[in-house]
Amino acid sequence: MLHEQSVFRILLIGGLLIFFGCEDPAEETVANITNVNTLYETTIGNGSQGPVSEYFYNFDFDIAAEFYRTDNSNFDLSFADFLRLEKEEPPILTLKTFPEFLVDINPGEIEFTNRTVIDSLTQTDVVIEDSLILISDSYDNLIRLKWDFSLDSEFQRYMPTRSRRFEYQTTMFYTDTIDIMAYSATVDTPVIDKGIMYVDSGVWVDTSYIYESTDNIQFTHDFEIGRWQLNTDSLIFRNNTDCNDNGIWDSAEDIVDSSATGAVKDTSGLWYFDTGNSVWDSYEPFFDKDTSDTHDPGEVFQDRNCNGIWDPAEDIVASSVPGAIYDSANDIWFLDRGNGKRDDAERFTDLNSNTEGDPGELFYVDIIPNNLLVDFSDPANPQVILVINKLDSLVTRWGITYYNLIDSVDIVDRKTSQATLNDSIVTLFTNKVVADISDYDSNDDYLVTKTEWINLNPPAGQDPQEYDYLLFKQDENINKLVKPSYFLPYGFNNNFWYSNYLIDEVLYYTPNGLLRDGERFEESYYDSTRVAIYMIEKSFAVDADTVTVPANISRGQVINGNVVCTADTTWLATSIDECPGADTTFTDCFAITRELTMTMIGTGVEYGELNITWLAKGQGIVKDEVYIRWTERPGSEEQLWFGMSRWELGRITTSPAAQSNRFKQLVGQARRLRLDEFESAPELGGDPMHFVRTAGLQRVNITNK
Repeated sequence: MLHEQSVFRILLIGGLLIFFGCEDPAEETVANITNVNTLYETTIGNGSQGPVSEYFYNFDFDIAAEFYRTDNSNFDLSFADFLRLEKEEPPILTLKTFPEFLVDINPGEIEFTNRTVIDSLTQTDVVIEDSLILISDSYDNLIRLKWDFSLDSEFQRYMPTRSRRFEYQTTMFYTDTIDIMAYSATVDTPVIDKGIMYVDSGVWVDTSYIYESTDNIQFTHDFEIGRWQLNTDSLIFRNNTDCNDNGIWDSAEDIVDSSATGAVKDTSGLWYFDTGNSVWDSYEPFFDKDTSDTHDPGEVFQDRNCNGIWDPAEDIVASSVPGAIYDSANDIWFLDRGNGKRDDAERFTDLNSNTEGDPGELFYVDIIPNNLLVDFSDPANPQVILVINKLDSLVTRWGITYYNLIDSVDIVDRKTSQATLNDSIVTLFTNKVVADISDYDSNDDYLVTKTEWINLNPPAGQDPQEYDYLLFKQDENINKLVKPSYFLPYGFNNNFWYSNYLIDEVLYYTPNGLLRDGERFEESYYDSTRVAIYMIEKSFAVDADTVTVPANISRGQVINGNVVCTADTTWLATSIDECPGADTTFTDCFAITRELTMTMIGTGVEYGELNITWLAKGQGIVKDEVYIRWTERPGSEEQLWFGMSRWELGRITTSPAAQSNRFKQLVGQARRLRLDEFESAPELGGDPMHFVRTAGLQRVNITNK
């Protein structure tokens, strides 16, 4: 029977076969972009340089390193802050090299790719029930607005608190009549056109090819969505232009002769009447942050007369004072004060398109929500509004009421899609492809490095022990064996898919085996894959640097029989080994920055990955940080870098291997492993080989299918 294979073996499919298949090798077309490249320059940077073998790990040494691993939940905490807040050390990640092992990628026997019809699985005129899902746009709700005091006073503004984004979906069902054909083969055709392939002949996988008809069915659905958003009045974006604060539009203040009674002189030498509003004005409302009952510099206020400074209440005087005006509402005489500058005609936003500045239109709209709102429901005691909640309202000084500053609105989001009917489905059953290497070189030897750590929040039912294998090779550069991975189109929850092809990725560019301060290398190209075309932009930078990490050899000392830890003298420890890491600074160090930007052509969705690695002489990696960012859809604002994880060296032991790898190869004593044999090597912990997305040496923990 086809599915009852009992013999397990690994086949090496040689590059002599010409295949045609479901996943073509990625085509690369260089983009029309000028890239920086210092690799061939003799003089760069400040002249600092050193052999990479003295800064990265020497492949002929047994290396065991312990790193403090900080994930995204604590990324903003320094090592010292973590100790102080958590009263324990951060989780430990170990890194080990295995110089006694070499990964074997020699080609083996070739299997044919003939297909055989499976009669028992072939049917005609089969009625298939199918469906498609319509998904609304993604929305969020505005929960509240709060004045942000953390910025300097001139930059303070309202900051929003929003809900998590949400969307709705509905399923449309339909039927389709098709023919179903089934075949079996050892491997699919095509798969690769060069290189080698590992195939598990004991495991069968199926791949279906769907042939479409010319008919289709169209579906439309209206999503009725209720959401909370800023009211269309947008008061927080309105900057006042009623500069004499009288609630009506005024033309420019009159220019007069210097002899005119009451005339004042502006900074340009013109004489004018500084017009008030004929109403007694109390002090401009402000937030009394220090509860001193007086306005202090830096305290936010509502600038009602457009002069940029806080103004106290207008002076109350005797009726006999020249220029005094009577305010019947308050039964007082006062001096009607202008704003101390000549005002042009007041700007207005013509909301009703009548070309006149009506009450409620004396403002201009800014892009920054920095208009401090004040509620004059009680005119004698106006209230500065620092927090705006749903359905909150306010009354302006001139009696205009604005309701529901954060309002509930109903949206109809119409989505249309069509289902293409199918003519037939052809299913091919093949043996599982473990991996393949397209750029095969029979002289390539990959050396094994393994990282292990405990996942503090593993998914339900998953072992918290995590590990990754990293396969390195050194020629002119330091290379890492990887499976290329790419993100799926928008709507697939940030999932990544993996090519079956293994490639050598340059980890560190080292011309003549050297790390050099000022080294810069950039490349840009298009990857055409079976899913989409991606624009790939990469940059590589080396800079001489210093770095401080908790790798001090002396973690503590015994004083009068008590253990005193260097990092924290109050730390409870019965031996120095129980003391946490203590900071030490490495000055002979290079910081290597690798940045990737991957853009899906057509959707404009962009993924960014930033990896900064500090290499110290004689220590290898002493610190390593990974950041990511996304843009969600075309035209959206680019998101800031999000700190994902950090390694900081705590301890490292390095010792020469009994025999170098090169010597063991010459005398035939190197222990070789195929990719499917890692699980059988007890020295490696019995863990099978797997490929995950990594930035440098760190795993990038993004959900993948």
